[in-house]
Amino acid sequence: MRQKGKFKLARVVVAGLVAGAVMNIGEFLLNGFLMVQEWDQTMRSLNRPPVAGIAIATLGAMTFALGLLTMGLRAMIAPAVGTAGRSTVVAASMAWALAYGLGFGWSFALGVFPARIYLATLAWGLVELQVAAAVGAACERSMAIRGNRSIEAPHSPPPLHAVDSE
Repeated sequence: MRQKGKFKLARVVVAGLVAGAVMNIGEFLLNGFLMVQEWDQTMRSLNRPPVAGIAIATLGAMTFALGLLTMGLRAMIAPAVGTAGRSTVVAASMAWALAYGLGFGWSFALGVFPARIYLATLAWGLVELQVAAAVGAACERSMAIRGNRSIEAPHSPPPLHAVDSE
């Protein structure tokens, strides 16, 4: 993600958006299908409406932001951590600890959300972030490989050797 000491910002942004898309799919599966009853019960117990509309759009945007931050963090730590695989795992783990462990942990600590939601989200998020970061990193590497090739106008095919017909 660095070339001559500088980030290739466009590649980091695209990789972050890809990672965010993967995470949004994961969140949709977890919260929209697997944990939907738990969320409905919890929101009712809090005297809140079901999660819908603006809340879902906001959470989706926040998830894209987490993807961007994860891939940006990966780009920043890559020189210090070493291999692309290791920097991906470390960045995803750091992002998970901050977003899920600390960012969502308050709700469990204060008893706002039950342990089942917190622990399921924590475990799911760990896997989800690792997968999303790996997909984003693969996307970034693919763009880097393509970016290193010289782009030239298509050439006409080489002429066929004409056979003398004498």
